[in-house]
Amino acid sequence: MKLSKILEQNDPMNPEVEIPGYGVMDLRQLKINVRRQLQQMLEGVSETDDPGKWRQLHRLVNDGVLQAKLEAIVDAHDNLQQTRRKGGINSRGIEKERF
Repeated sequence: MKLSKILEQNDPMNPEVEIPGYGVMDLRQLKINVRRQLQQMLEGVSETDDPGKWRQLHRLVNDGVLQAKLEAIVDAHDNLQQTRRKGGINSRGIEKERF
């Protein structure tokens, strides 16, 4: 099941992505948002044995929003690569992924 769809492509490598249950963001903003969220999660539990901090981390990981954001990032990249492989005018500016 696709959790995101590319809505608009002004910059082919930075499409707007729909995150179900959350909203719409461009791909770069979404990546920054996820990085920031992961850093905050790590900072919250680094070098602590406080059970409350670990419970808070557990809630954040299991609330579904982070998973939806990650799925949206992966789906957006998959959609970009699919468009690139099809070729044509819509594939201009889409870089090939390196694994």
